[in-house]
Parts: sequence; structure tokens; C-alpha cells
Amino acid sequence: MNDRPRLTVKALRRRRKQLEQSLLRVIPNLEAACNANPSGDHPELSETVENLLEQLDMVDSELPTEPCPTHCPLNGSASKHDHFVFRPNNLFFGALAELATESEGRSFDFDFDRKDDGGKSSLRRLVSENKIYWAYLPVQLFGQACGLSGRQIRAFQGIVREKSRPLKKSKNGDTIVRAGMIRAVRGNGLIRCPLLDTAKAYVSFGGNFKSHHSRGYQIVGRLGNLEDSSRLGGWLRRLGYPAHVGMDVERIWNWVGVMLNDLRELTNCFDLTIIALDKNGTFLSLNEVIDRARQHQHRSLLNTCSLRIFGPADYLTRWRHWFSHRLGYSYIPGGSWSEPDQCVEAEIGMPSISSVKETLRKNQVPQKMLALALGWPQSKVSRQLAGKLNLSRELVEAVRLLCASES
Repeated sequence: MNDRPRLTVKALRRRRKQLEQSLLRVIPNLEAACNANPSGDHPELSETVENLLEQLDMVDSELPTEPCPTHCPLNGSASKHDHFVFRPNNLFFGALAELATESEGRSFDFDFDRKDDGGKSSLRRLVSENKIYWAYLPVQLFGQACGLSGRQIRAFQGIVREKSRPLKKSKNGDTIVRAGMIRAVRGNGLIRCPLLDTAKAYVSFGGNFKSHHSRGYQIVGRLGNLEDSSRLGGWLRRLGYPAHVGMDVERIWNWVGVMLNDLRELTNCFDLTIIALDKNGTFLSLNEVIDRARQHQHRSLLNTCSLRIFGPADYLTRWRHWFSHRLGYSYIPGGSWSEPDQCVEAEIGMPSISSVKETLRKNQVPQKMLALALGWPQSKVSRQLAGKLNLSRELVEAVRLLCASES
């Protein structure tokens, strides 16, 4: 029997605040210790953090929960959840505040097409100044729930940010590598990479600088100060690892080892292919790079190599399927696909838009009848069948029922 006296709500909240402050004090010490020795263990600090988190969980379990409002989608269900009141301000949005306009009722509207005084896109300017980054939302939302560490999530976002865009306008906006032919070390020519499957198409995550478009980066490269976002150097800084010009060489290579191991884990999860190419045209696999990074005599050679990252051409479909599988869902709705609709059908069990339209045509079911069956405006049906909105399960099921009744 537990004889510990129960604390009042006021005392519990005060205790929770004390634990949070203690946690905020110890976390920077743990981060500093990890930066100083990334490959070592820090049991005392780690144990302190774990104890504080356990105490926070105990306090949270004793705090009374607020009643669930009737407008909550989970109201009346057995699902455990919580509610948060979020009041953002311009400081929260950071660089995005330049595109935000505050409306009545503490809401904000964003104009991503806003132009500056010179008629140029404000959003593109913020991106070019490294103030705003493109991000892959599923890994940010579900990454930790799927077993990825915060460091791996940050690295993966860095990879996605370096997705190479075509030099010429293209329908899908990706630089597609076919027959294993990749950009040569110099010039505009192509060379065949023996580590890529010639029967498959790949998308390149190799950067967009015109001088070495889609050629990747060196592992370390030229480093600036940690606060200097204008000189990111090679992959080490671009993927969020804390290397800077004043760091000891051995510590930098410790972080290189951490990064390469994280990349190996990400290749297993997201079907990436990572190769290194030196100035003489010699190819190395990721495992070969990891082995050589452990040997001092090979490090100078590795630092002259460019590390190139490739993903499958239907990467969005595959990645969404991986997240849905890890989270226990049959599929995750939404998203735009870079490859033909058949990829989506094969991966998540959804028919393609073209097959739905062909079924309607064969059974002579007009869009107006489909809209009436769904109780939708016809414009919504038209937008889904035109690919302007994601194809919904409701529409697919309605097509199946209508066509069954027609036949």
C-alpha cells in the first residue's frame, strides 16, 4: 500500500514546473557531452534525464484531466488524448512572419505568392537566403513513432532538401537517373554507375548548384563557423551534424562516423542508394566508405570524394507505404505522386485515377450521377477525377456500387 500523501493540484503543477526547469538545465549538459564525444556513452547524464522524465510522467498521471469538449473528434471514445490551446505570434513563425498577415480572432493568413518591391517571389528569396527550408512532413510527424532518432530525422530532412531539380522544365520536377547514367565528375557528360540498377529509375538528391548540379557534396567539405549558414560545406553540415572550422580533426571524423551510420540506417528504411565517387572515377559503396572512414590512412582520399544519394523514382509512394506499414495503417491518404498512378495502386491498394475514369466510361455513369450518389457538388468530383484533389475512398466505393448496379 502506498502511504505517500496525495498532493493538491496546485502542488502538482508547481512540482511539474520544477521538474521541467531541472530538465532544461541538464539537457544542454548532455548535448555538450555528446558533441564533445559523439561515440561515447554518458550514463550519469542520461540516467538523470530518464529519471526526470519518469517523474514528469508520474506527476502528469496524477494531474486531473480537463473534460473533453463536445467538438473534439475523439469525444466519447476510449482513446487517451489531451488538448492544447495554441496561441501563435509573429515570433513563433520566424522568417515565415514576412508572409503572414494577422486577421481577426488571433488567426493568421499566409500569402506564399507574395512579391517584394522588385516583383520577385518573397518565398524564393527566403529559401535562397537559407531562412526557410523545404521539409518532408511525414518524417517530421511520424519519424520518432517509427523508431527514427531526432538526429536521423534531421539528416533525412537535409537529404530531401537537396533533391535535384531538372535544369530544364519538367512535368514532375525531379531529376530522373535512368540506365545507371549519372553526371560525370567534370563537364556535362554522363558515366555509368555500376552500383545502380540499370533496369530502375532513380531520383537524385545531389544539390542544385549550377556548377555541379546533381553531383552531391564532399563528406566534410569546407567548414565555416557553426553560426554561419552561408557556408555549409559538405554533407556533414548540410545534414545537421555540429561540425565547424574550429573543431578538432578527430572529433570531426567521429561525427563523420556517426553520420555514415545514420545514413546506413536511412538507406535500409527508405530504399536509398548512396555511393562515393572520387576524382579518378572510382566508385565506392556506402559500406566501403564506412570501412575506410575508420582507417586514418584513407581519410584524405575520402575527403576528395563526392557522396551522391539516390532514391527510387517513385520515392513518395514507397516512403508513404513505409510509414503506413510501421504505424499499422493500411495506407495514409493524400500526397502527390511523382510516378504513374499504377505505383499507388500497387503500393496502397487504391485504384488509379485513369482506371476509375475508364470504369465510369465503360458503365456510362456520368459525373453528375456520381456526385448525387455521394451528396457532393459536381465540382469536387471533377477535381478528384482531374487529379487536382487526392482520390478518396468514398469516391472509389461509390463508383464500385454504381457500376455494380448498372451492370
